[in-house]
Formats: sequence, C-alpha cells, structure tokens
Amino acid sequence: MSRRRLAIEELLSLPITYGATLSPGRDRLAYFGDRSGRVELWLLDVATGQSRQVSHGEVPRASRAPLAWTGDGQALLFGRDHDGDEQFQVCRFDLATGEVRQLTDGLGQRQIGRPSPARPESLVMSNHDRQTNVYALDTGTGAIRKLTDFARPAYASDWSPDGEWIYLTANESPNLQAAAVYRVRRDGTELAQIYSAGPDSRDAAGRASPDGRYLAVTSNASGIDQPLLLEVATGQVTPLGTGEGEEQVVAFSPDARHVLVRAVRRGRAVLDEVEVATGTRRPVGPRGGVVGGGAYLADGTILVDHADPTHRAETLAVAPDGTVRTLVAAEYGTLAPDRFVPARDVTLETDGGSIHALLYKPEAEPGERLGGVVWVHGGPTSQSTAEFNPSIQLFASWGYAVLEVNYRGSTGYGKAFMEANQGDIGGGDARDVAAGARLLAADPDVDPGRIVCGGGSYGGYMTYRQLTHFPELWAGGVAMVGITDWAHMYGESMPQFRHLLHRLFGGSPEEVPERYRVSSPIWEADRLRAPILILHGLNDPRCPIAQARRFRDRLVELGRVEGRDFEYHELGAQGHGSADLAHRVDRFRQIEAFLDRLPAASAAPA
Repeated sequence: MSRRRLAIEELLSLPITYGATLSPGRDRLAYFGDRSGRVELWLLDVATGQSRQVSHGEVPRASRAPLAWTGDGQALLFGRDHDGDEQFQVCRFDLATGEVRQLTDGLGQRQIGRPSPARPESLVMSNHDRQTNVYALDTGTGAIRKLTDFARPAYASDWSPDGEWIYLTANESPNLQAAAVYRVRRDGTELAQIYSAGPDSRDAAGRASPDGRYLAVTSNASGIDQPLLLEVATGQVTPLGTGEGEEQVVAFSPDARHVLVRAVRRGRAVLDEVEVATGTRRPVGPRGGVVGGGAYLADGTILVDHADPTHRAETLAVAPDGTVRTLVAAEYGTLAPDRFVPARDVTLETDGGSIHALLYKPEAEPGERLGGVVWVHGGPTSQSTAEFNPSIQLFASWGYAVLEVNYRGSTGYGKAFMEANQGDIGGGDARDVAAGARLLAADPDVDPGRIVCGGGSYGGYMTYRQLTHFPELWAGGVAMVGITDWAHMYGESMPQFRHLLHRLFGGSPEEVPERYRVSSPIWEADRLRAPILILHGLNDPRCPIAQARRFRDRLVELGRVEGRDFEYHELGAQGHGSADLAHRVDRFRQIEAFLDRLPAASAAPA
C-alpha cells in the first residue's frame, strides 16, 4: 500500500483532552478539551461515560495552567493568562451557574494545587513575591496567605486529611540538585523538614494517604527515582520500588490499603497496584506504550489513560476484578491506526555510553529515499516516550524517518544520566543528538543530504546548537521557542527559571561566564550553513522572544538573507507553545512549507 500524505487539518482537528482531574466525590472527571474547535472545560460522569461542555469561552484558548476542583466539588479552579504569557490569575468557575470570578490579581505566575479536605481553601504556588513559594487561597473570598519563604523554589503536594498540615518539597542544601520533604501548618507556622535521604538526594513529597498515616515520597538516593511511604508519626520508611525503572506513587486507594505506582522504562510507562502491607503487585491497564493518569473511584475501580505510537490516548476504567471498560474512546475521524507508523527502539553508542532512541521509519516508495528528522524533546529534564505524537506522524507521512533521542540530561534513565549534561550544556547532549543524525545518514533508505533537526524549547535550543556546531550534518532546522543566548535569557528569566539555569550551568553568568558563552548558538551563528525556520511566540515567558530576535539580527549582521538562508515568524497571541487548534495548524503549515522548499530527495541506490 502506498503511503498517503496526511493533511495537517485532518490529523490535528481530531479532539484532544488534557488536564483531567477527578472530583473530590470521585464521581466526575473535569478536563480541558477542544471538541468544539476551541479549548473549553468539560465534565465526564464516570458512571455513565457521558461528557458535557460546561464553559463557553471563559477559559483561555490554550490554557497551560493546571485544572483543580474546590474541596466541595461545586466549582473548578483554572488559571487565566494573557495570550500565553503564563502570568496566571486564579479563576473560579461555578458549575451550577457558569459564573466565573477572578480570585487573585497582581503580577506573578500562579500554579493551582490541591484543595483542602476540610476548608474552602486551595494550595497555590506563586512567584509574585520574589521566588516561587507556597500559599493558601480561600476559594470563596480570594484571600491569600503566604506559608513559606524559601530562597529557592518550593512546591506543595498535598494536605493532611484534617486540613491542618501541608506537605511540600524544597531545597536548603548547598547541592542545587538536592531536595527534601517538609511540612508546615496551614497558618504558616511550625515549618520543618520531615524527610531527607541525605544531602545529595532529591526527595520529593507526593500524595498523603486518606487515613493520614502515610506520605508518598519519591527519592533518587539509590541513583534512580524510587517510591517509598513515609509514616508521618514515626518517620518509618517503607520502600516500594523494584529498581527496574524510574517509579513514583500516583494515588492511594480510598481505604489506604493500596497505592498505584507508575514505572517508566526505556520510553514506556506501566501502572501497578501495590498492597501496602505486603508489597504484592498486580498490573493495571495495558503493558505497551504509555499508561498515565491513575485515580481510584469510590468502589476501587481505577481510571487510567493509555496511548502508544499508533493509537491516540483513551481513558479506561479497570474494575477490581480486572474487567476493563473504555470510558473515553480515542477518535480517528476518517483515519485508522494502521495509517500510523510504529516506533522501534534503537541504541546510539556515543562518548556518553549507550543512548536510547525511538525510530519511526515509514516504508519508502519504489525508487524513493526518505528524508530524516531528528526531533528533540524539551526540558532538558524530560524524555521522549512511545506514545502517539501527531508531529511525528505528520513527518512520517511526508516521507521522513523520525528519530527521537533521549540524550544526556533526559529523565527516565537514573540520576547520573539526568545530571550528565549539567555544567556541560550543548556539549555531550548535543553530541548525542548529532549521533542521531549520523545513524539516519547511515541508513540506506535515508538520503543523508536531507536530514533535518527540530524541536521546541530546549529542543529549539538544540536545533540552533546543531546547525551552528555541527553544520555539516544538517539540511535544515526547525527551531521553535528556542534559546540562542543563555546569559541574556538569564537576565530576563523568572526566579524559578533562574534557579534552573543555576542547576544546569553550575552558577550564574557572572560566576561561570564561559559556560554560558560556549553553550550559546548566537556566538557560532557565522557557522550556519543550512536554512533554518525560526518560530517563536511573542508572549513567551520561558524563552522570551528576544532569543529569536537576537539570533535573527545576528544573521542579518552576518549578511544572511531572510527568505533564503532563514525564515522568521513571530507567533502573535502565543507564548511557550499553544494547544489551540488554529495555532497548531498554522505552526505546522509553516513547517510543511519550509520542508517542501528544501532540496528534493535523491533517488535510492539501484
């Protein structure tokens, strides 16, 4: 069967949902969805599987803020910003009346946390007073009080069942990579560290058990993220991990006798239910692709999400007896899963050791050689996983073999690997990505003269880095919301992002100026050979628009011509990416047109 080119609108217009959160009564699921053509709030009755749209234009077109319930289940809390600038104000959406009230004001980025089980309050993390710290917000009046005042970012995870204590993660260690578990009273008093595996360990607070006995903690003291249960009253620790992959507790059962543990191994994710008393495990949901979510209904039924490279995400209800019911089916329109290209694992051998990657390789037409795309994930503390990705499926249908490299600095492979690029940004991690280009070039079905690098955020940075540092490898690049001058970005960054840059570089631009300079593509712009497509949102607070503008201006200074050597597009009413359908379609139309203007493929060898 010949390969048919997927139309951008056909694929991207399939409905998406995200941000799903279970109600306090465990009977309704709230989520963002764009079935109407615009991102709105939706409610799903978990007993019947029926969904209904509850908002009609009151939420941002492309909300990036978490969605949360009030403790009484009568309202939803969401963040409203201005055209993607992420300066979120917390808003309350009353489910009975549809009324929307803004609860906060002033400058700053606010992230909504969990509701109190005892009072009309919700946790909020905000940087409006210097660094990101923990606040309690009255969800009726909007009164807000600051509970912590750490110099580095602090993030709350949960309340005790009586609503008196708040658990959080913060770092007061000299080691910037470390973190410990704290708790504080709801009035901001009696702040104390309650767990740390050591000064170099990163220990993060998770959910509290419904009976208040345990707090779930994720610790990398063993060298890889592992889950444990901390008995709050005694400090006793019960390890739960297998050590076979990065694992964390995602939920307690209503009776606190079981927990759900999610494990990530080589780009796949599975969910197990673990009996607290014995450690006995049983698998929950599918074992291929990526299983996410994980929430208990009142009767012990477990909600999970599942996707794999050729199947879009769906929500499943797994009953205690193992019976599986599809609660939200994936939609495909006129398409079918067999139209999509599966992923297979490949290994790159570099100076960093064995690097895991995922390869999507469509069948070549007779006499055709495929192009190649190395699609780079953001973060860098993130990873590419074996789930459905419309970007990759579009590239594959356009005749490209697509490789996703989990380069040094990625999560999923342990603490040492995740920290391997720190102090070496654009060094070993860039060599790993370059090795991906060489792997594609060595494939006889791929034209080595048509290999492109692309990605967003850190993936956008890596695209700039590849085209200026390894210009001989690439026929083009697609850099979305990327970084070109790290020192300049440090000066524009919010406090929590400055802390991240301290971790990545081992200090500030004043302390380690040469690291910032040698890692910045703007200082190698003269080495650019291949055409580059630059896409950047005007309101991006993470990687500000100045990053793209400075690189464009540098190219012009060097005599490069826009429209020939580079293409430049500022995306209005957008920030650090967008989930809005119109925005996504426009972005990929520009990418498609850019790729189509690159030199034609050479014929396959006879």
